[in-house]
Amino acid sequence: MANLSRRERWCMALLALWLLLAFGAPYDSPHHLPSALFAMAPPVLLALPVWGVGAWWVRRFRKQYWALPALLFLIPWFWFGFTWNFPTADVVGGSSQPIRILSLNVHRDRRDFPALVEMVRSEKIEVVVLQEVRGGPQSPARYLQSKLPGWHLVDDGAEGAILSVYPLSRVQIDPQRSSPGLMFFSVEVAARKPFRVLTGHWERPHFRAGFRHGVEGQILDCGQVIEHVANSDLPILVAGDFNLTPRSPLYSRLLRHLRNSHDDAGLGPGWNYFSMFPLMRIDQIFGSDVQFVSARVGPNIGSDHRPVLAGFVFSDEER
Repeated sequence: MANLSRRERWCMALLALWLLLAFGAPYDSPHHLPSALFAMAPPVLLALPVWGVGAWWVRRFRKQYWALPALLFLIPWFWFGFTWNFPTADVVGGSSQPIRILSLNVHRDRRDFPALVEMVRSEKIEVVVLQEVRGGPQSPARYLQSKLPGWHLVDDGAEGAILSVYPLSRVQIDPQRSSPGLMFFSVEVAARKPFRVLTGHWERPHFRAGFRHGVEGQILDCGQVIEHVANSDLPILVAGDFNLTPRSPLYSRLLRHLRNSHDDAGLGPGWNYFSMFPLMRIDQIFGSDVQFVSARVGPNIGSDHRPVLAGFVFSDEER
């Protein structure tokens, strides 16, 4: 280390700060902008500076001080290990047939989704939750309903829709406090045991509209979802585009009230965005008073998101 120049020592100090922020973001306050920024960043992107410094160190010192570059190369893989999920739910045995739900941000430019229709049929999906649904009578939700005879459809008049093979009733629509033009809306699903499904498209922190505005909007969205869950008189599924990764402090806040399908029953990191080359998971399926027995990410079917799928039974049913 004595051979390092002042500039190189500054680079090492910045790398240490980078690692502190990258590892510490999930445990910080969601109001802190560095925490929100690092929590939203793809894990691979956060690992690149670490690997870069490791490669520079090897080139700079050759075989001398080999332990540090080895550590720098191992740290990201150790970190990725935390993103690799193993199922924790008991998914074996029992007589209750799981109810299958799918959530997808369809992307507003798309109007038809033959691949989605095929997936719903082949996977025996019973509830479909869509975001960024635009186009009125020509919307992807209407297209899907036209291809699935007997299915029921409810939309919020903005950009959300819920479809199900079961009848839908008791529709509740509330403007999102973060974005008055968007809605949180829920319906009662008359399955073998009634339950509610809540969906919405959370605020997205981005620099064009002000990153802090987006972060504060997500905090409002989180609080509104928790209120819906607390006021529900039935088991509830919360599915949609959360614009939120599992590394976010708000994700941890939701887990105090809900279970996550991928955490309970998914294998691997569960990344679904971007669809061509997934780097993170921002679409989620949560539930209360349910037990998830399966969870996975679907293939690329034409949106910029991949669908997320889950199967669940009710907590008072035997598995």
